[in-house]
Amino acid sequence: MAAEEATKTQSQGEFILYTTLRILGVLASVYFFLMGLDMMGSSFLVLGGKGAGELFTITDNPITGLMVGILATVLVQSSSTSTSIVVGLVGAGQVSVGNAIPIIMGANIGTSVTNSIVSMAHAGERLELERAFSGATVHDMFNMLSVAVLLPEEIILGAITGEGGLLFYISKGIADAAMGGGGGDITFTSPTKFIVSPVTDLFVDPNKDVTKALSLGPPKATAMPAGVTCPANMDCTNYFCVSSAMSKNWGKVDKTNYATLQTCTDVFPTRTFDCGSDTCYMEADKFYTQSITGGVIMDE
Repeated sequence: MAAEEATKTQSQGEFILYTTLRILGVLASVYFFLMGLDMMGSSFLVLGGKGAGELFTITDNPITGLMVGILATVLVQSSSTSTSIVVGLVGAGQVSVGNAIPIIMGANIGTSVTNSIVSMAHAGERLELERAFSGATVHDMFNMLSVAVLLPEEIILGAITGEGGLLFYISKGIADAAMGGGGGDITFTSPTKFIVSPVTDLFVDPNKDVTKALSLGPPKATAMPAGVTCPANMDCTNYFCVSSAMSKNWGKVDKTNYATLQTCTDVFPTRTFDCGSDTCYMEADKFYTQSITGGVIMDE
């Protein structure tokens, strides 16, 4: 009797131990999966950061954005990978929500290529290949027909409203409801990012401010009016209109050199400059070339 009780107690102890180890194993697997996604996104910013601004300016065209989504997903054979990258770029402000919608549509089409590749494994048997390929094309046609209906609607309504189509307003409504209707004034810190960042930053720590500054592009140059007396050691050929987003980001990239930039009114207090709501700066192109284009894309 005592032996049976001891065996029962031992079995219960082993069950609890194995269950605990399994739970810890699942949690560890999820953690490493999230860490891998974060490292992948960070590596993408480091490897493609210098050209990120130029790469994603072409997504202003919805058809081009669709093609980018298809090609990116075909290359990595994972719509989750390409979608997570697009979501990260939207969160960083490098791609707008309206421009991201065609890319996500393209990712859905690109992921269906995997089915066709798998069906080719039956190439040795003609009948099996016909059945396998027929089943694979169901996914292809569903995604293509969805894009054929929704993409023109997004383009047409976007041209009418100036913002986006049905999907844009649905996503905006969901975001407003989830974030309390605060729009862009509310910031959200991802709990998963908070958990995995301490580890991923040890391996890859991209300077996202440089990438963001590159995606905003260079400042707008305007020819200086005739008859202006230029101070010594200053290029007065052009003045530059810098948006508030640029100003905020430039200060993060290189606070020291940004503080030395002179506004147009500091140099020419009696003149007015046509920059609208933007701030007028002198020699902002030199700052952009030195600190932004020549900036370090990866923190040390």
